[in-house]
Amino acid sequence: MSCGDRLRELFQLDDVGFVTELYREFLEREPEAEGLEGHLHLLRSGLTRYQIVAGIAGSQEALQKMNGSELPVLAMSTLGANGRFGNQLFQYAFLRVYAKRHGLRVETSPWIGRYLFGCADPPISRAWPMVTQSWQAPQDDHIPHLVPPLSNVDIWGYFQYHTSYYAPDRQFIRSLFVPTPAVRDRLQPAVRQLRSLGKTVVGIHLRRTDCYVFTTPSGWYKQVLADLWPRLESPVLFLASDDLDAVRSDFTPFHPVTSWDLNVSMPEADFYPDFYLLSQCDYMAISNSSYSFTASWLNDRAQLFLKPDPRAGKLVPYDPWNCEPLWHPFTF
Repeated sequence: MSCGDRLRELFQLDDVGFVTELYREFLEREPEAEGLEGHLHLLRSGLTRYQIVAGIAGSQEALQKMNGSELPVLAMSTLGANGRFGNQLFQYAFLRVYAKRHGLRVETSPWIGRYLFGCADPPISRAWPMVTQSWQAPQDDHIPHLVPPLSNVDIWGYFQYHTSYYAPDRQFIRSLFVPTPAVRDRLQPAVRQLRSLGKTVVGIHLRRTDCYVFTTPSGWYKQVLADLWPRLESPVLFLASDDLDAVRSDFTPFHPVTSWDLNVSMPEADFYPDFYLLSQCDYMAISNSSYSFTASWLNDRAQLFLKPDPRAGKLVPYDPWNCEPLWHPFTF
């Protein structure tokens, strides 16, 4: 039976049968109660069956079964300490994608993804030789092209490649960054409240501290909103920023709503409510920031994505899975 025929057969099952057969197929065992319920929750939360297949088939356990022995290691001992949240998502995505493509076992240092997404990778087991990323573009960086591929090393870098590098594994990457049921349950009331305020949610992110390369003027976002607003059905503006006091008044005509207005907070990860709400918007306008870019990576409902382009002097459309994630003077 071909892979396509087998998938079609699996997709005819109900959710419990579907997850159970994936465990049998890729992990060669019955699902434990927690794993079964966790995957059923993901399906109820809107994850597609293709994403569930990608997550289970690309798991460390499945890869080890496929290789039939202890897998060589790809470690990242600086995960959680090398940049903030958006940088960490790129680093973890690269780590897991590279490991999946080359049959490696991942080890990581502690990072916030363990709490938010339930990432349960083994801890660093020893001091592995360090390999450092040489450049931001995959065609110039040596790591993606090494033959044989890296193994039993510790890698360092940002790995913010043109996202066509990641696109073949987009469903797998999205499956990595689904919040745990406990985290999601804390945020869903805010999503429901935001959606009760209108039918079309437009999310914008303005970064005003620690800006990379340049600060995007509020006027660029206001021009987009002025163009969009008359054409949208019952629009509502969700505003995210690291300095709301400095930017909120710029958008008064659009009656912006913030995570504070929605009474949502998460002291243990205070950056995450804005991130999650941005990923649920119908339209997104981001800053030159890996934080809001990765939120757009995980947004599978938005009809339009816009990001700043200093050459054009305005926000321009982009495809999160086929573009440079950040505007760098040396890449244009």
